[in-house]
Amino acid sequence: MKIVITILRSLMAVVLFADTAVHARPPEGKVVCFGDSITAGESSWVSLIGKKDDRLKMVNAGKGGRKTSQKAELAPVIQANKDAVWFFLFLGVNDIKTGGDVSVKACAANMADMIQRIKAGVPAAQIVVLAPCHVDLKKMAERWPGKKLNANANENLAQLEVAYKALATEKGVKFISLLNVVSLENLHDGLHPGPEGQQQLAEAIWREFSKF
Repeated sequence: MKIVITILRSLMAVVLFADTAVHARPPEGKVVCFGDSITAGESSWVSLIGKKDDRLKMVNAGKGGRKTSQKAELAPVIQANKDAVWFFLFLGVNDIKTGGDVSVKACAANMADMIQRIKAGVPAAQIVVLAPCHVDLKKMAERWPGKKLNANANENLAQLEVAYKALATEKGVKFISLLNVVSLENLHDGLHPGPEGQQQLAEAIWREFSKF
């Protein structure tokens, strides 16, 4: 019995040490965030995460309407940030919102290309792939009447989450899922998170990022 207790105590000590080690050195350095309109903007999740730790230098490389197919736009971002420690890739919802099943495979292929570009351009940088959050099609239809939307967008976004996770494992990079992170009421037009939604994104990303 004493042996069992000793073993249990040793295991608890290992767990406590591991937990301390995880949180002892939070991420720091330049973090380049390559995304779409959900990333762009002075009050997006990018700036909110920057406020978590002043050792982080957040670079917002978001652009409204960007799709994964616009992967070539990553090249100048890489060139301008050779000293980056982290690259966040947060794209896909613009492909999916008007696309379909074929868009999932295309997004994954484009994301794989972007990962390779970063590895070639900044070999020492860590890469994080972020799966997009869901959308509210009803709100989107009201906001953009007449616009052709993908009726299966949320199903496709769920498929994209699986595809991105598998890709991240295959390529040896980090992965964070943001699917269902933002409350529907905080998607002000069904697609873009409002201030509260951006806060939800920031908290979800930071929760995982601070463990890397």
